[in-house]
Amino acid sequence: MLCKLAFIGAMSGVALASPPSFEDWLSVQEDLTSTRLFDNVSPADSRPGAIVAATSRQSPNYFSHWVRDGGLVMFELNRKYEDASASEKPAILKKLVDHMDFSQHIQGLANRAGEAYGRGLGEVRFNPDGTPFDADWGRPQADGPALRAVSMIQLYDIIAQSALPQDEKVALQIRLYSGDIMARSVIKSDLEYVAHHWHEPCVDLWEELNGRHFYTMMSMRAAMKQGAAFARLRNDHAAADFYAGVKNQIDQELNRHWIAEKQLIAPTIDYRGGLSGKTADLDVSILLAVLHVADEGDSFDILDSRVIKSATSHLKKMNELYTINRRRFDFDDAILAPAIGRYPEDVYDGNGFSGGHPWFLATLAYAEWTSKIARRAQLQEIRMSAELVEFMEFFGFDVAEGDVINSEEQAMLIEIASRFFRRVRLHSDPRSVNDPDFSGRMSEQFDRDNGGMRGAENLTWSYAAFGSAYRIYSDALQGL
Repeated sequence: MLCKLAFIGAMSGVALASPPSFEDWLSVQEDLTSTRLFDNVSPADSRPGAIVAATSRQSPNYFSHWVRDGGLVMFELNRKYEDASASEKPAILKKLVDHMDFSQHIQGLANRAGEAYGRGLGEVRFNPDGTPFDADWGRPQADGPALRAVSMIQLYDIIAQSALPQDEKVALQIRLYSGDIMARSVIKSDLEYVAHHWHEPCVDLWEELNGRHFYTMMSMRAAMKQGAAFARLRNDHAAADFYAGVKNQIDQELNRHWIAEKQLIAPTIDYRGGLSGKTADLDVSILLAVLHVADEGDSFDILDSRVIKSATSHLKKMNELYTINRRRFDFDDAILAPAIGRYPEDVYDGNGFSGGHPWFLATLAYAEWTSKIARRAQLQEIRMSAELVEFMEFFGFDVAEGDVINSEEQAMLIEIASRFFRRVRLHSDPRSVNDPDFSGRMSEQFDRDNGGMRGAENLTWSYAAFGSAYRIYSDALQGL
């Protein structure tokens, strides 16, 4: 605690003899990113419940509510509510319910994607005041309503266990889910959209390609799987059967993304238009999908050989691609993992198209993934696969296929995760932690050549990604 207080003192202008330890940085960085995450929910100049993608309002203007980003941020906010003390819970719950109100409001708006409660649910972006975003954009995007449905199912259970009066609980839960489609409940509306439109081409999470996308399919599968179980518990049996049937169809569709000759999961198949030249079939969205919505035992979960193979191939390509990855050690002389970007052919630079760069959320995905593998190995017997051996050998660890992942190998995985965190630490704030203005801020990207931050400032998804990765990393570290 003393080190943590000293670090906070440094940010207030008290000079320190040396930077804090990596471990203390992690803890304080989590506090800082948590604060910034909550600051981007219902900020000034927005309708209560809006979750802005970033604070930047020009070059680029990300001061809007993206449905996908909102769902992903809600995953993290819901977990923070569960982790909070009794005194902290009411304020967090207020933000969660405000977001439910905002979601129900925008579901009822006709927009460029279509009619209210129909195809309009595929609209990707809304103005922070809750009005439709009317400019040209990549629409529709079906991952948004799927992720929102999953996050709202989580919220339903949070409300049920909350300290709210019973009549308030019931009123909120009715707004979240009613078996009557015409009741326009939040969860039901999104589940129905996914169930009826899952097979249609749409725009991907990077808003560049039209086709069928692994990330979107995984998100929709999760919505249908959880929606079926949720509906059945509420005696909406016909809907539960329908959702379960769609989930099974999506399972079959997901298998089409595996390219055996490349030994890769294709991020997009059935290309219909948009950005051309994306041919490597390497994309961090594969790993993001697995982390965001795959349950243990699902096809394409964290230990699926196809996922490990794809993630390792992407890692190796990123290592070669960026100049900053030539730097192998941080200022503590500790080993750094490679900085990770979206995909090799990326040209988006954060405000134009001069060339792609690493992203914080992409780099953090690898920290979370390796931590999750270590944590699962602590809870059940897992054997080292050939694909996992290849991944660990990239980092210089000598492991054997078929061996049970023991405490020593768990520590190796946690060490790999720490190297990705160290990479994030190096680039997340260009100032010394002794600088009173140090804030632990994260933008969308950091420069491939000089390592400085670029793109949208204070990207909400970056903060959510840090919180999610840090939580499982801490659990794995404590489990050794």
